[in-house]
Amino acid sequence: SLASDALQDVATQFEQANQPEMLAAAIPFLRKLTLGKYHHLWTPLGRKHLYVDEEGGESRPAEQLSGGTREQMFLAIRLAMVKAFANNNVELPMVLDDVTVNFDEQRSEAAVETLMEFTREGQQLLVFTSHLHYAQMFQKRNIEPVFLPLRTPGSSAESTEERRAG
Repeated sequence: SLASDALQDVATQFEQANQPEMLAAAIPFLRKLTLGKYHHLWTPLGRKHLYVDEEGGESRPAEQLSGGTREQMFLAIRLAMVKAFANNNVELPMVLDDVTVNFDEQRSEAAVETLMEFTREGQQLLVFTSHLHYAQMFQKRNIEPVFLPLRTPGSSAESTEERRAG
């Protein structure tokens, strides 16, 4: 029993210290997006399951997270992937469409701050949303949103003389 427990402890320490580079790069984003509630992202040896660790040390499989927290985790991984590409001189624009739809207001604010910080290093980012309050969060930070004209029932793209995006 002692040998089994010791082996499990060694395996756990190894798992925590030897995670894929992408997961390690996603951790700072995850911390910011979840306001510090989740501070570690990892996968067990030989398995293809994601786990996150809460600030109290409890590990949870991704499947047991709320929809909003899972989306924060996936956003953190996407940010890490785009940053990894940029570090290898592959510049990709990032396009996000209503990624915060399941975030509460505090975590939406954290997402805006995280995305603003992400772009300070020159990353191109387009954020689409149908939620006025989210666009206003950017507006409060001097990022002027571009509002597309509303479509009315029966109208088509051809009947709209001017369509803008930015």
